[in-house]
Amino acid sequence: MFKITGKQKFGAVWAGGQCLAVFQKGEARTSDPAKAEALRALGYTVEGEADPPAAPETAETPEPPDETAEPKASGKKKGG
Repeated sequence: MFKITGKQKFGAVWAGGQCLAVFQKGEARTSDPAKAEALRALGYTVEGEADPPAAPETAETPEPPDETAEPKASGKKKGG
């Protein structure tokens, strides 16, 4: 996550029809490295580094039943 400071306390910074950052109390944050570099080029102070890419979510697959296990007793008596 990048922290952007400098030049202004409140408001938005726009470039090319795109909002690069919104400042509140003199600070803005972004996780987009391209926006951070554009703000740096405009003279803002940029601190921090890009977030690492998120690991893809893996679906939890249930363990297959153990086929070598003995069958469970049903609790019923045979031959009544």
